[in-house]
Amino acid sequence: MADSDAPWPLLFHDAPAIACSLAAEIESNICPIFFELMKSPTYSPILLYPCGHTFCAKKLARDIADAQRKVVQLESREQETKVRLEKVNLEYHRVLSEMRENQDNLATLQKYQDEETAKVNLIQETLKNLKEKKSEKTEIFP
Repeated sequence: MADSDAPWPLLFHDAPAIACSLAAEIESNICPIFFELMKSPTYSPILLYPCGHTFCAKKLARDIADAQRKVVQLESREQETKVRLEKVNLEYHRVLSEMRENQDNLATLQKYQDEETAKVNLIQETLKNLKEKKSEKTEIFP
């Protein structure tokens, strides 16, 4: 078989086309996030269904870890919010209880004030009556 009959001259002649085809094939196996050739074990390709996007396993693992971290953060924030709400609720109940106690105290004070006002009025009325009686006596005995 002569060199001209060998298959490699044909390949050598089509080298640019082969290189383009090979580059396109390699490019289709590059992770669009990490720009690494998707190969085992770290960059194994993962096909997403139903969209057909392909990412490497490292990207998918990173996304899952990020999602889990966000879930933990949300759970932590939710717990913090519950604790804050419990504190606010307890403070609200304390203030409400104080207000009710103050209203009871105010009602007691109002009752006491009314009783004292009635006593003062009675004393004033008695003094007025005594003054009138005294004035009547002085008129009789000038």
